[in-house]
Amino acid sequence: MIMSNSENKDYRQAEKRVKAIKGFYINLLIYFIANAVLVYINLVYTPDVHWFWYSILSWGIGMLLYGIVVFHGIPFMNSNWEEQKVIALIEKANNKEGSINNILSKQAQHNRAKKRVRALRNFYRHLVAYTVISIILLLLILMGIREYVVFGIAFGWTVGFIIHFFKVFGVSLFLGKSWEEQKLKGLMEEEKKYYK
Repeated sequence: MIMSNSENKDYRQAEKRVKAIKGFYINLLIYFIANAVLVYINLVYTPDVHWFWYSILSWGIGMLLYGIVVFHGIPFMNSNWEEQKVIALIEKANNKEGSINNILSKQAQHNRAKKRVRALRNFYRHLVAYTVISIILLLLILMGIREYVVFGIAFGWTVGFIIHFFKVFGVSLFLGKSWEEQKLKGLMEEEKKYYK
């Protein structure tokens, strides 16, 4: 059976969606099994301290967010948003005069924009996870459960979040996005001279 381009694209989209749903269910199964083991270990070895709730809540929130993404609950985390953002970034790049993107082919522009959108999407996902975990830690501190809260977790999340921010938005002292674009432009100009 020969499919048209639109049918082929629809098929690939459906295939990706099925793969995402399957991945969600596998992760959900792992979530239940792992937390059942953690509850057992906690109740058998340290029944006076119920620490298993931290795993159930934090991992559960992650699974909730994962489910929302898979079943298209948050607009900036689904594939339609991703495609719209790719198109917007390509149009923005085409509107810049003298930009390196004017030299690049349409496919290269699409690939660069898609890479940037994925980085942006992952940044938003990490921002949501960071916010939720920080709120949980703050609530635990306010409830007086200070001895079970590890401040290193919040510190580690903050450092990771800051690094991710710099990576996504291209803020870098060395080898940042602007350096990358200048280097790419220089290499392309050298290549043009070589082939002329």
